Amino acid sequence: MVFSSLFVSLPGRYAKAMFEIGKEHNILDKLSQDFEAFKHFLSENKNFFPKHGVKSSTKNDLCEAIGIELALTSYFISFIKVLLENCRMEMFSNVACLFHKAILLDANEHDVIVYSSIKLSDMYKNEIKKSMSKIFKNIASIKYLINSNILSGLVIETGGLILDISGREVIRQLNSYCSSVETI
Repeated sequence: MVFSSLFVSLPGRYAKAMFEIGKEHNILDKLSQDFEAFKHFLSENKNFFPKHGVKSSTKNDLCEAIGIELALTSYFISFIKVLLENCRMEMFSNVACLFHKAILLDANEHDVIVYSSIKLSDMYKNEIKKSMSKIFKNIASIKYLINSNILSGLVIETGGLILDISGREVIRQLNSYCSSVETI
């Protein structure tokens, strides 16, 4: 699998390592479930892991207990222990997101985000979905968001690729073209 520049950051390296472990041991689905279960656990227990003043043995015991309660794989428990030991628990959600992206990339699936200045009608959403399906064979999901910085047109983002067909970008390109053409 070819990883994009998304996996160069520290959270990206953790996500890549977890992905490779999952691929090697054929447990990607289980690791995905582990990420979701642990993310849910963290959302319900926001301050469960103190940042300072806790012995490593206590942190390890906490991880083991949570792992048993949530039926997490030993690989995932070890991953959480590493995050805790290095005081990096705050980057868990980024690692989880990048792990999900790695799975989509491996399956050649794409999460697509469409930004517009207004709420799009179902007709426009269907047209966008058709167009995206021609470009990307496997679309996992399309999310539509409103961005007040966009005056007209759309900005479409997927897997680090940005297609900017907003009015601002069209004007910028036209201005750039006009600047490069010699005046008579």
